[in-house]
Amino acid sequence: MIGLKENAKEAQKKVDELMKIIRWLDDYQVFKVADPSRVERSIQNFYPLNLQRMWKRVKKDINAMNDALTESPLRRLMAAAAILRPIATTSIIGFILLFIIVAFFRVSLNLPYLMIVLLVLFCLVIIPNLYLYLDRYIRLRIREYHKSLEPVFASRMEKVKDFTQQTIFYMNDVIKGFNLDPEKNKFRLKRYDYEGLMLIKKRRFSGVYTVKPAIDGTT
Repeated sequence: MIGLKENAKEAQKKVDELMKIIRWLDDYQVFKVADPSRVERSIQNFYPLNLQRMWKRVKKDINAMNDALTESPLRRLMAAAAILRPIATTSIIGFILLFIIVAFFRVSLNLPYLMIVLLVLFCLVIIPNLYLYLDRYIRLRIREYHKSLEPVFASRMEKVKDFTQQTIFYMNDVIKGFNLDPEKNKFRLKRYDYEGLMLIKKRRFSGVYTVKPAIDGTT
């Protein structure tokens, strides 16, 4: 009995790793730049040999697509947005803290009225809205850029999707073989066009799907 429990624990550990890889591959299919080394060790440790061989071929496609995404003309804008985001957050939080200190501890700033107005505009309006505008602009440009890449990398993306699908089938085999509970193996994906998964819910605004393994005999 103890041996069976230990085997089930090892099987669940494998399923947990497989779910991470499926999420990673799914993110990649929406053009999220990803480093294959993040999943390399897990694939070597938890995949059967036929899927490991398949991964070696798919990895070449992922690296080629990574190069195209890394060379995107939007990389500098994305870097600027990444820097501006914490600045915008800090400006809002900093102003709130300053307001609390002034209001509750009655600290006098000895600033002219015009300076206070400029401080409010700068911290609460200009910087946050600059970030929001840049973020929206970049998202729109990214969609356009990714759309232009779709026909170029269609065949490579299909290979990545096929590898994702085979991973889902393998995960389901492990769950079924060790009688694990699919209800305890829910996870989220950006896409829902795979076999072997059951939809639980879709988030309306983010478009993220919550799914679970579809095992025969489960509901």
